Amino acid sequence: MTFHHVYGEKSTQEYVFSDCGVCNLVDRALDGYNTTVFAFGQTGSGKTFSITGPDDVDFSPKDSGRWGIVPRSLNYLFQRIAERSASGETYVVRASYLEIYNEQVQDLLNPTNTSLPVRWTSEKGFYVENLFVVQCEVLDDTMAVLEEGEFEQKPHSFRCEFRIEKSENRCNRFK
Repeated sequence: MTFHHVYGEKSTQEYVFSDCGVCNLVDRALDGYNTTVFAFGQTGSGKTFSITGPDDVDFSPKDSGRWGIVPRSLNYLFQRIAERSASGETYVVRASYLEIYNEQVQDLLNPTNTSLPVRWTSEKGFYVENLFVVQCEVLDDTMAVLEEGEFEQKPHSFRCEFRIEKSENRCNRFK
């Protein structure tokens, strides 16, 4: 892991997004690579603000100027999918929202009081067993996942996962 940059308190969400290289990560994900955006720091240092936006952010287009890295990344993702679809490529986007705190894994889209186990297989790699996954066909679907997860999230943790797969066939959306 390498240190890249500290953004000052006057840095805008737009500047951080354009400067941090996440667009390159989204493009690599569309090419089939695993990518991660990781915010690390002490409590109150601005991780959640940078990742999602202010506490009162609305994940609708009318508030897009205040979106953090994840909503902006999702917007960019669906723009790139539309561009690539013109050449015949198809993708499936699946989303889950989980929280890891004190080694306990909680599903924020299907909350229970039970910690979910993390497993590994040679076929899947690492995965969370029984994690609720939503197939997202449009940007609004992913923003609904963010809103639901934000509602259930505790103030001490954040983890949202979006998986992108190239696909021969598009599947139906499920919720």
